[in-house]
Amino acid sequence: MIASLREHLSSTRVWLGNQLADSPDRPQQSNSSSREPGRFRPRKLAIICAIIFFAASTIRLLYWQDTSAEIARANSTIQALAHPYRDEARRMLDTGRILFPQAPVDLGDARVIVHPPGYSIMMAAAAALFGDPDGPLRLTQIIFAAAQAIMVFLIAIELLPVSLATIAGLLAAFSPHLAYYSIFLSPDSVAVLPILVAVYLIARASRQPRMMKLVGAGVFLGLSCWLRSNSLLLSIFLSVAVLFLFPRDKRLPYALALVGAALLIIAPITIRNWVVYGHVIPISIGSGLNLVEGIAEYDKEGKFGLPLLDPDVQASEIKSYGRPDYARSLFVPDGIQRDRDRFAAGSAVVRSNPGWFVGVMLRRSLFMLRYNDFWIENPSFNTPIAPAVSATPTFGHALVPSDDLSPAWSHSMADAITDNTFVAPAANISVDDLGQWLEIIGNSSESGDQFVSGPIAVEKGADYIFAIQVKQARGALSIKVRTADPRIILASSRIRERKQWKAPDAEDDSANSRDRTYLQFASSDATEVRLVISNARVTAAERAEDDRSVVRLGRADLLRMGPTPYHWTRYPRSFIRGIQKNLYKTEWMWLLIVSGIGLLVLAGRARVLIILLSVPAYYLIVHSALHTEYRYILAIHYFLFICAAVTLHFIWTLIKHSFGGRFVKEVRV
Repeated sequence: MIASLREHLSSTRVWLGNQLADSPDRPQQSNSSSREPGRFRPRKLAIICAIIFFAASTIRLLYWQDTSAEIARANSTIQALAHPYRDEARRMLDTGRILFPQAPVDLGDARVIVHPPGYSIMMAAAAALFGDPDGPLRLTQIIFAAAQAIMVFLIAIELLPVSLATIAGLLAAFSPHLAYYSIFLSPDSVAVLPILVAVYLIARASRQPRMMKLVGAGVFLGLSCWLRSNSLLLSIFLSVAVLFLFPRDKRLPYALALVGAALLIIAPITIRNWVVYGHVIPISIGSGLNLVEGIAEYDKEGKFGLPLLDPDVQASEIKSYGRPDYARSLFVPDGIQRDRDRFAAGSAVVRSNPGWFVGVMLRRSLFMLRYNDFWIENPSFNTPIAPAVSATPTFGHALVPSDDLSPAWSHSMADAITDNTFVAPAANISVDDLGQWLEIIGNSSESGDQFVSGPIAVEKGADYIFAIQVKQARGALSIKVRTADPRIILASSRIRERKQWKAPDAEDDSANSRDRTYLQFASSDATEVRLVISNARVTAAERAEDDRSVVRLGRADLLRMGPTPYHWTRYPRSFIRGIQKNLYKTEWMWLLIVSGIGLLVLAGRARVLIILLSVPAYYLIVHSALHTEYRYILAIHYFLFICAAVTLHFIWTLIKHSFGGRFVKEVRV
């Protein structure tokens, strides 16, 4: 019986190996030379690449449309990330100097070396060519992101069947995380493309060893470092993989060629740092800040006394150094020395608590591998959750309405109290003597609706702006626009705290405008909406300061801006959103990825596993030691999607073969 099981397992491994073979011919013979996948039916491969590119670029354009209102706000998260790169790009354009700043250099101002110069160079080039760089730069990033999905496909066909590679490319194209972060004006998404090209060259070289392919891989890894310093040690990490991929006589020369080419590309940045600042800094500084904040992120009890956020770091250094001028910036003055002191402080904690820190690294690694889920409380403000494409087009008009636009609905918020008004238990509402101001005193709940107005009629498929007067606000509150279905929120905004509203002069309504909260939304299929005041989620310390929120609201004007643009996109949106909402969940993706790795192990595809898991292993091992935002580690998922595609391809193969009985026959043979 044991012999029969062994024979059956061996037959299964042979069958599985044939299904996961990298040659289009079946079965794959161990002593046969397979044709290059890139030469197999080039027209077919070109069509597949075009489909993947179209899907990826379309999805990213939809995300651009969804975030257009947020992009229009200069202080939004999407825009705020671009500020340091804008400053550096402006310096490049003003001085005409790209790498070296203009003399004399303030050696205490280390802002120039906080980030690598590559993305600022891209932004400066876009500004020089187009004036406003934002639109062209986002379009460029969308093209690069679509090319990344194609690179996933090309890497996969070097290792696995074409049909499986197509699934992998589409998984990268549809991913909500990869699409969402490609819209941010930051180098995080762009920096992945050179890494994918480098791994593609290594995969090709593992089939047909050529020194120049390894040199090219090193060049692209170096280019990635010009955009993001996260991949600084990746060439060394991949050189270890090279030792297992090539014949004994080629291993060391190929590994040295990979590392040497990467270092040669990085060298101009290192030389600049040494010449200008007198310190050997490979690319950029900031590791001390990331180490300290990364420790504080998981130090819930605060026993190490390290600051969690950037303002906390500044406040701590102002106090400990006795330097009020440190409030200017985290890296001005004494930027290099301050970051080294931070690194020393963080390293002291690591040395004295090695077991605890290993646990932190493991938890941070799990964070890097998460997708969209709601069953684990996030350790801090950082989140791995990315929004799916909106089911319907979002607000697409100018955020500032014209003065001559007449409101479609205009009332005092006190008039919004009807028989259908909801007031939360233990919350109170009151109206002033003139019936102009509605005061809402919330309950002490952490979050939850405190007041819901009566229904307000709207037209389907139209854009609207709610302009609401806020006289006073205290505590953490948010205002929302939702439909009759409480699960559907059309717009939401945090209410800024206001101590007192100053009445405007009769001839000057500017104060009135300043004390308004604006909510932009697209009505979609809704025929009525409701205004909702809610407690916003805050920390326990913030809630303890005053456990009841208060807001006084005046007049609310509902302005109809016109039909929502691109309303026809609701049909592809529904299809894309359905895939994103149901597939890209942590539990599903983990199951697919782990199963795919297991199938590759069972099939004996060691070369494939080394190539696919080297980059994820690098980020999980190296970057789990530092504070890590999800956008820093996007490169992991391009390779894990290929592993997930192995499982999906295997399931499809089982279904297809089981109907004809071919699986049973092939295993028996």
